[in-house]
Amino acid sequence: MIKKEMTLGEIVSKYPSSVNILKSKNISGFDDSSKSALLNKLTLEMAAKTKKINLEILLDTLNSSFDTYDADITAETREYKTGGTDVSGLLPCPIRLPLLEAFKKFDSDNPEIKLNYDLKSASSGSGWMEDLIKDNDFSKVPDIFISTGFELFFGRNLKNRIKEESVFKDKTGLEKYNKIFDNTGLKDPYGNYAVIGTVPAVMLVNPSELKGRKCPETWEDLLSPEFEKSISIPMGDLDLYNAALITLHSRFGYDGIRKLKNNFLDSLHPSQMLKADKLKANKPAITIIPYFFTKMLPERSKMFVNWPKDGAIISPIFMLIKNRESASLDKTAKFLSSKETGEILSKQGYFPSVHPDVENNVEDRKFLWAGWDYLYENDIDQILDNCTKILIENTQEV
Repeated sequence: MIKKEMTLGEIVSKYPSSVNILKSKNISGFDDSSKSALLNKLTLEMAAKTKKINLEILLDTLNSSFDTYDADITAETREYKTGGTDVSGLLPCPIRLPLLEAFKKFDSDNPEIKLNYDLKSASSGSGWMEDLIKDNDFSKVPDIFISTGFELFFGRNLKNRIKEESVFKDKTGLEKYNKIFDNTGLKDPYGNYAVIGTVPAVMLVNPSELKGRKCPETWEDLLSPEFEKSISIPMGDLDLYNAALITLHSRFGYDGIRKLKNNFLDSLHPSQMLKADKLKANKPAITIIPYFFTKMLPERSKMFVNWPKDGAIISPIFMLIKNRESASLDKTAKFLSSKETGEILSKQGYFPSVHPDVENNVEDRKFLWAGWDYLYENDIDQILDNCTKILIENTQEV
């Protein structure tokens, strides 16, 4: 749990993704090594007072974003099974526990696989997974890697090696994805990456803050000057945040990100967005929010969900599977991409599954994402860095 007496250095060390939230509140200095000593002395309370920020709201935003209140009660010690199949990954919070239960049963029913798994909550951050791949020694990488978003798997060096060396292969056996994704091109044409589901982001509209403006029907509408200082973005939710930046950049370039910057009002955690109409100040007219959070909207709330006509922005749940001959590996990959797993994603998390036999209950809805050509041809890390500089640091030239 983040507390007011913690220093900024301590906070960003323990919760690296907090940097974006703090920067959005004009608390800076994190990229300047000469200020590291100051950051290790300056408390969150002191920084909030200096910047005239409501400390209570800032603490709530930070703690809500990273699930810092509670330890991982599902952590357990398991004996490592030599010669087994290793699975590691980050799972969206709503489906982590039910998927873990299904995974434990799969493990129990298939002892010959000798399954070793470490599936953490996405809110814990990807730093530990980055450590596994940073040496570019794929022999140290687990047999199966699962992660949402674009931050981990699409760094230029890793992506180029994946494509050129065929280290990983889609071994799910799914020849065709669910019909709701027919026009998205979600299946990797090169067969390197697998996808098991998606996390859609939509718009949550506060009609009282529209103030005569027409509700935006598309993402391009949202970038219109009439929505200046009217949009909230959950910077603490890195998967959604990165998916929004990458998708908007793929459609509108850096000019679109500058327009987003002009319309940006505040960063709220999705749980706060559901109560945005109750805020005393900085009430957004539109919030970009994960679709599953909209299911928690209070029954009497006047806010409503707007699924854009050009599609909900999706953050795919990617899976990297080692390209080696192994019946146990193939069986595990097929379980993770099975209808059973797809039902957990769709029914318990509102994350549409790619499995063709799963009823996702979002028929006639469109989905929007950057696409494989964009991902393979561009330096995703650099684009995300440039977009963040524009959005948070007021940089005009990138």
